[in-house]
Amino acid sequence: FTPEGSITISAKRSNMCNREIQFAVKDTGIGISEKNQKYIFEQFSKLNPAYEGKFEGSGIGLHVVTQYTEAMKGSIEVISKKNEGSEFVLTIPLEAALQETTASENNSPQPQGKIKHIKNSIKILVVEDDPIARLTAKELLKQQGCNVDIAQSGSEALDRYNKNNYDLIFLDIGLPDMDGFTVAKKIQKKGTPLFRPPIIALTAHATVDIENNCLEAEITKILSKPLSADKIINCINQYVFCKKS
Repeated sequence: FTPEGSITISAKRSNMCNREIQFAVKDTGIGISEKNQKYIFEQFSKLNPAYEGKFEGSGIGLHVVTQYTEAMKGSIEVISKKNEGSEFVLTIPLEAALQETTASENNSPQPQGKIKHIKNSIKILVVEDDPIARLTAKELLKQQGCNVDIAQSGSEALDRYNKNNYDLIFLDIGLPDMDGFTVAKKIQKKGTPLFRPPIIALTAHATVDIENNCLEAEITKILSKPLSADKIINCINQYVFCKKS
């Protein structure tokens, strides 16, 4: 929320011994009072109500960032004063991430489940317009040995679906050109009677309306963002293994 002034993004190694990297975003915007700082990381938290018309947004951005940060064993903090700008500092311990890639050699936390053995490669389509969420989903799926295609919009998703056979589709509900419900309905119409790929809806706010729309679009399951390794493993074991076994 910086209508004028500047926004500075920086990254540095904060601790050489622990291999921590620190990202900082600093602005000269409206700032946040000390009493309100404890609320800004909560889901749907907005210090300026939408009806005032000052700033757009649904109040979920920092909540999602916090979830990703905690999943990476990191921390996030805010330094701010009202009318003096804000600085958000994200610290990620790289050593924990490196350990996760060599699980057989250490005791770092791992997903609770495992994908059941399947001879053929699992082909999955991820439809997500957010670049960070898109990259995260792709890497998590590749770590599980999946063959992954990416689509950034509803039209791109439909184009890829027409040219490929997918075992599973992860579909973001909020897309730039059409909503996920519309995409799901179009996919269901194009699928064969014998097999239509399970569609897993991804959303940051699973409301009753969204659940009803998912039912109408014949979406298989709703998952709350962010996507994690455990969620991926559970979905593949539940919806893909049964078809391929």
